[in-house]
Amino acid sequence: MAIIIVGAGLGITFPLYINAVQSALPARFLGVGTSQIQFWRNIGGTVSSAVLGSLLALRLPGAIQAQVASLHLPAGFSLPSTASPSNPNALFDPAAIAAAKATLPPQAIPIFDQVMHAIREALALTLHDLFILAVGLVALALIASLFMPDVPLRARVRQAQPAFGEVPVPDAAEPDAAMG
Repeated sequence: MAIIIVGAGLGITFPLYINAVQSALPARFLGVGTSQIQFWRNIGGTVSSAVLGSLLALRLPGAIQAQVASLHLPAGFSLPSTASPSNPNALFDPAAIAAAKATLPPQAIPIFDQVMHAIREALALTLHDLFILAVGLVALALIASLFMPDVPLRARVRQAQPAFGEVPVPDAAEPDAAMG
């Protein structure tokens, strides 16, 4: 459900920002403005994914240890190889879980299930914290957007484009464009 809300929010805001930037720029800079939006959107997505992924990798092992420690396991029990914090995908791979269970004695299977549940809980808590951090960053971006100047949207009237080789005549809205 959360991913649907994120997708709807992104789907609504992306075209609005492009439209706002295009309305604020002179016609000759529309391509530059649109490409800048895409460039900085890609940079932001890459950097934020790297930072949030690093935070996940940093916090997950500690969260796993805390969750497993709360189980009060027997002294001789060690974490299964599928519980490695370096590969969270193994936590949800039925084949890897079944293979790990097959190597255990029958009396250890309930403990294994408790450990797997604790590890999944640690992953869920860590992801929750990261989403809360991301919501805070989105709130900052929203506040910054509210302080952007109000620019009226450009009319849909098609402007005459100069023919090949003609010198464009500056718009009346840009009286200083001819002065450089």
